[in-house]
Amino acid sequence: MEIIKTPAFRVISELSGALRGHNPAKGLRILMYHAVGTQLEFDAKNILSVSPELFRRQMEFLKNSAAFKPVPLGPPKEIYDHTDIAVTFDDGYLDILTQAAPILDKYAIPFTVFVTPELAEKGNPRYLNKTQIAEISKLDGCAIGAHGMTHCPLAACPQDKLEAELKDSKKWIEDAISKEVAAIAYPYGSVCAKTAREAERAGYQLGVCSKTGINAGGANLLALRRTEIFSRESMRMFYLKLAGFWDWHGLIR
Repeated sequence: MEIIKTPAFRVISELSGALRGHNPAKGLRILMYHAVGTQLEFDAKNILSVSPELFRRQMEFLKNSAAFKPVPLGPPKEIYDHTDIAVTFDDGYLDILTQAAPILDKYAIPFTVFVTPELAEKGNPRYLNKTQIAEISKLDGCAIGAHGMTHCPLAACPQDKLEAELKDSKKWIEDAISKEVAAIAYPYGSVCAKTAREAERAGYQLGVCSKTGINAGGANLLALRRTEIFSRESMRMFYLKLAGFWDWHGLIR
């Protein structure tokens, strides 16, 4: 997403909300974050790293809003009386432990961190290492998921490479945290029907991608939609995304 488009997208989202009577969509909405405060070397416009203060305001709003309910990542239900919100982080940045986790603990919001073993083992201080992954996994409300073994696009992998990415990452993390790993986030959102089938065969119960939208009963559990949160969005835009008035964007991507 180009930041310059954000004002126009905001107008379209406001119109979407008006057309729906400002009634938030009901179901399971999975938020996708990356970093909280860390400048990422590949992100020149600093789109993917939300400031700790903005993240705190977002979580405070989420906790105090009657329309939204923070929940652990899990299968969507058949019937919803409101919008369930699951918070997830991709790539396993260290600031999830140092910046995000204290805020999430303060507001008692559960969360899932998807980690890539190769990134954890390279010694880059931006990422959680194996010891820190074990540490964060012990926090109340925290679950650890896989994000591929090497962070490659899984839908483009040949069969042997795909199986290794899925199975080896799951085993590495389970050895690190002494808990079952039930969920995977596909790097770059790269998933197809074959990828999802192989993820299930590897023992994953849930898979999340980068397609925008909400999830309800009957959704493909190995290809659940998420809503990405960017750094320069206002609190109003955050609400519009929570409520589903941004979901039109998923139809045109």
